Amino acid sequence: MDIIDWQNDNEVHMAKTFFDTYVSAWNPLTKADQNNTVSYTAIDDPCLADTTKIFSMSPATDYEALVNTLERHTKCTQNTCLRKKGHLLQCRYRAPWPEQQTSTLTIDIDNKPCYAPARNDDRLNIHSPCMLSIWQANIDCQLVTSRKAILQYISKYASKSEKKSEPYTEMLKTIVNATTSEDTVFLTYQKFMMGIIADHDINTQETCHMLQKLPLITCSRQFISLNEVMLLGNLWLEVGLVNGSIGLVKNIIYEPNTKPPDLPKFVIVRFQNYKGPPWDPLHPNDIPITPIARGRHTQIPLTTAWAITIHKSQGLILDKATIHIGNTEKQGLTFTAISRVKSINGICIHPPFSFERYAKMQKSAFTTIKKKEETRLQQLSALTSTLLDCNLQL
Repeated sequence: MDIIDWQNDNEVHMAKTFFDTYVSAWNPLTKADQNNTVSYTAIDDPCLADTTKIFSMSPATDYEALVNTLERHTKCTQNTCLRKKGHLLQCRYRAPWPEQQTSTLTIDIDNKPCYAPARNDDRLNIHSPCMLSIWQANIDCQLVTSRKAILQYISKYASKSEKKSEPYTEMLKTIVNATTSEDTVFLTYQKFMMGIIADHDINTQETCHMLQKLPLITCSRQFISLNEVMLLGNLWLEVGLVNGSIGLVKNIIYEPNTKPPDLPKFVIVRFQNYKGPPWDPLHPNDIPITPIARGRHTQIPLTTAWAITIHKSQGLILDKATIHIGNTEKQGLTFTAISRVKSINGICIHPPFSFERYAKMQKSAFTTIKKKEETRLQQLSALTSTLLDCNLQL
């Protein structure tokens, strides 16, 4: 656009034809039908159609449904697009747009190239019919009319700051206050979930990488997995499937025509310390855990791995653990907790205990009994060594 000779009608026409090829603002419906609101169910919603349905219908019919569902800017409200300009509220997108039978490409009053498509619907956004049909969802379309415009666009979004999201409690209060008595619980929950997605503290690029399971070189946020589980029982000691092994649930597989509360056929868990033959060559650490019959009960030997009591940890073998030993010493529980972990490097005691706590442990009745037992064992060991030496000399 920067090299067009605006005095040359042929060059201007070629540029305008180029834009006409890729974008449109022409509604395939007649003027009388454009403002007829159509309510789609989950079955006939064009955005939810599967590929079989899309390929079996006419492309024109599919496009007609998509463009009137997604691309019409039907309402202007203060919560969406209305902004104060002086004493008046105006749409930030400048809708409604003037209708015209043919497209135009001109220089506006600010000496910038301005393209306006042919339009028979004053509420229809400029869009790409090809991208809309492929994506089956709303896609913002911004025409590049100059090198300066695209540089301004990139710099604007590269330096754009976003306010921190509201706490979930405040977000829920806002949604509840805006909910009417006619709204269903499902609608309120849906608004809450949409608010969580819309008010984000993570940039779009990272979100796209994670949705497509692409590796991130660095990440601006830390994530806590909600699907961490612990194995209950020694299934295969040699390969690392031991009591206390920690893994992440990757999938839950049910038999046909079954669902919760029925037991699944198996749960696929990813154990990082698994050293055995791969069940799935593409994911060698993913292992199916099947239900096990114990007495009269059949259960899956897994439990959530957020936290357990020290009593429950007895018999487990852990790589690492954060240990809360409480305010008072209870019959050697500190020793029990610490001895569950393989290495001292895997132990984190939080909150840390004071020296006074350690001093009290030394004076406790349990410590006194333990010291007497250790003294007795040392004496017995010395006597045994003496007798062995005597026998060797004879």
